[in-house]
Amino acid sequence: MEIGYNALIIPKELTANADAVLRNYEEIYEVESVGKAIHKVKRVYTILNKDGERYGEFALGYDKSNPIRVLEGRIFDAMGNQIGKLKKSDIKDQAAFDGVSFVSDARYKSAGFGASTYPYTVEFYHETSSSNLMFYPRLAPCDINTSVENASLEIIMPANLKLRYREQNLKEKVKITPLANGKTQYRWQVKKEPVLKNDKFGLEFHEKEPAVYTAPSDFEYNGYTGNMNTWENFGKFIWQLNQGRDVLPEATQAKIKEMVAGEKDEFKKIQKIYEYMQSKTRYVGIQLGIGGFQPFPAAEVDEKGYGDCKALSNYMRSLLKTVGISSHYALVRGGDDGVPVNKDFCKNSFNHAILCVPTKKDTVWLECTDQTKSAGYMGDFTGDRYALLITEKGGKLVRTPTYKQKDNLLLRSADVVIDADGNAKVNINTTYTGLKFDDYAGYADYSKDIQKKHLNEKIEIRNFNLDDFDIKVTKNMIPSATEKLSLSVGKYASKSGKRMFIAPNFINPFNFPDLSETDNRTSDIYFYHYDYMDSDTVKFHLPEKYHLEGVANEVNYQSAFGTYKTSIKIEEGLVTYIRTMTMKGGKYPKDKYKELVMFFKSINKAEKTKIVLVSET
Repeated sequence: MEIGYNALIIPKELTANADAVLRNYEEIYEVESVGKAIHKVKRVYTILNKDGERYGEFALGYDKSNPIRVLEGRIFDAMGNQIGKLKKSDIKDQAAFDGVSFVSDARYKSAGFGASTYPYTVEFYHETSSSNLMFYPRLAPCDINTSVENASLEIIMPANLKLRYREQNLKEKVKITPLANGKTQYRWQVKKEPVLKNDKFGLEFHEKEPAVYTAPSDFEYNGYTGNMNTWENFGKFIWQLNQGRDVLPEATQAKIKEMVAGEKDEFKKIQKIYEYMQSKTRYVGIQLGIGGFQPFPAAEVDEKGYGDCKALSNYMRSLLKTVGISSHYALVRGGDDGVPVNKDFCKNSFNHAILCVPTKKDTVWLECTDQTKSAGYMGDFTGDRYALLITEKGGKLVRTPTYKQKDNLLLRSADVVIDADGNAKVNINTTYTGLKFDDYAGYADYSKDIQKKHLNEKIEIRNFNLDDFDIKVTKNMIPSATEKLSLSVGKYASKSGKRMFIAPNFINPFNFPDLSETDNRTSDIYFYHYDYMDSDTVKFHLPEKYHLEGVANEVNYQSAFGTYKTSIKIEEGLVTYIRTMTMKGGKYPKDKYKELVMFFKSINKAEKTKIVLVSET
């Protein structure tokens, strides 16, 4: 019996709101040289319910540079009695797929335990060695709906190497101990952390959890040495990897020069070459050898017509270089997953490569993995974040474009012709720009059949038939799409006796979260990450022998978070309804929370407004 694994002795404050409890986590990372380390990890979870079962599963990646030396596992009942052990036949070994790469030499081993009754406890232990030391471990033991009883990280460094670290939300700081062999031990511990409260519109989890991030100063990766003390130095390492990979065949160079011959406008030159690159290549993720960081040569991409983000960005850079346009290969962390780049702590958190082209008028950013993207437009995936420009002098951290309210628009006009039975013919014209276009971009260039299928899934109107549609995309630095829909809607207006009831917000209804005024707010408000405006103008053509009987009052709500306004114009046989909403993304103090609650409640109430018609007969 493992006395410490008895689930009945877990403090109540750690089981409250928890799916699982991290009973013990011990991680030891011993650096032997600039290019060699031994890594040992033991983790013990007590699983309290079905939602905690994910902690009974384990997956460990490896490759030739990071082999697995030991992998063990055990399972215990509620009292701490061992009831099972991981056998060799229980461990699956398969090729890894990271969601980005299609070709990779990485693999992973996985295994799992389960029990018929809760609680039960699982223990996993593994040892690996590594000869690629660009990445050092982090301690971030908390997880959603999971508490921590004890977790520790120990890093042992040789005398000639320096450890760098960043601590966040820790009750106890690092303990540094000189060892007899001249090495230095760094140790962190996190104890008795209950489930972290998840405020709506609160801090991201990675911002509020206790954590330690570590990184090397000097490191070795696949025979290349580098230094990560500064962004400048890390950029020099990436520059070194990219050297000699921008050479193109003479025939391709001649073709590109001819393509832009006579074109005086620099942006149009960039645009033409970018669209050529898009038409010639496709994205294939590749992670072979040092392929995770080094692009394939431009000549190889030119020949094969495909590459990953690094290869395609390097290829585009090579094409521009052919006609004398200078550009910078750039690293960025794309998407919303994971911990974003911290400007004050140099660490490789990047997962994507793009291209930055400085011009006299503006800086043009290019996403080289998307065959439909507009030149100069980053969008939500890579916009408004840090990127590391790779220059001959080293790395330079800059911000990618931020898109403002004037850029992110949804502008809609609609004509609704209602008959005496409540059926309607509806014509809708909508323009999407900027980040509002992002949701649209995925299918704007698809076939009509795929577009129709998507529209049928997207349209929220009940009992509709899509009679006709047309989609046009305009590619600019701020792209836009215009969507024209013709619909037949059965029983659009509901009837009761002589009255007919119309829901004016039927095309694009807003439904904000129902927030509680009594919520014990613990963090500031992090409200949407961008600004935008939605505006709808809907003209309702009334059926014959019906006239307007009643309509809700116009509203005009103003708050720190945005505005919501409606207006109604009444004419003979026609009611025009206008609704405009703006949202102001950003960080707000927690004492503004009640204002946010009331803003959402007011909008949700206004969205339910009805227009009432009455029959003259």
